[in-house]
Amino acid sequence: MSGKSKPELGCIVAEEPKTVGKSGIAADLVLASGLATVSYESPWGLAEGNYYDVAAKSKDGDAAFVQVADTGGKSLSSLSKTFFSDTILSLDGFYGAYGQPIDAVFKETPAASANGAGARAFECTFTPLGPSGDGSPRKGIVTAVQPAGSKQVVMLVASTSATRWKKAKGEKDCRTAAESFSVRMSPTSLKAEPQSDFRYGKASGPASMKSRNDGF
Repeated sequence: MSGKSKPELGCIVAEEPKTVGKSGIAADLVLASGLATVSYESPWGLAEGNYYDVAAKSKDGDAAFVQVADTGGKSLSSLSKTFFSDTILSLDGFYGAYGQPIDAVFKETPAASANGAGARAFECTFTPLGPSGDGSPRKGIVTAVQPAGSKQVVMLVASTSATRWKKAKGEKDCRTAAESFSVRMSPTSLKAEPQSDFRYGKASGPASMKSRNDGF
């Protein structure tokens, strides 16, 4: 299969993401307002390779990834549902390699993340398109956090195929990742620019690389 373009998820990753304990994933992201240490529990292994930012995935296509977006100066509470659906399901997003996903429905739910009142949560359904234009419905959970004083929002998106949502504990796994998502801020001298990314100047590799053949 041919390689896909690397998703543009707004992440400037200061150091290579790492696993913590048996199932934790953590990474430091450079935001305009400081260094954001993001972490979450994942039933799926860390996705390796420069193609990915901060992501976990399974051989069955389950995935959880971090995305950063500019709010345009708005507060998290004032952002519309379409802001999240349009951002996450954009043509250059994680699921836009073969066209913009269709049939998107985002339903807001009470946030139950490690960030408490500083977060918003959504249940979502959408259909990414495959290389031949066919659709593959998915369901997922989104947790969005806006660090204090930041004009950016940091999101954890966990999803699985619609068929695996109930039959293969996909919903439980997605909730585990999304509800454990945490963002902690600290000062940094790093600037929110491409040169601060540990992958700066490195290609994501040829299409034959393991990191490119993700199957999503």
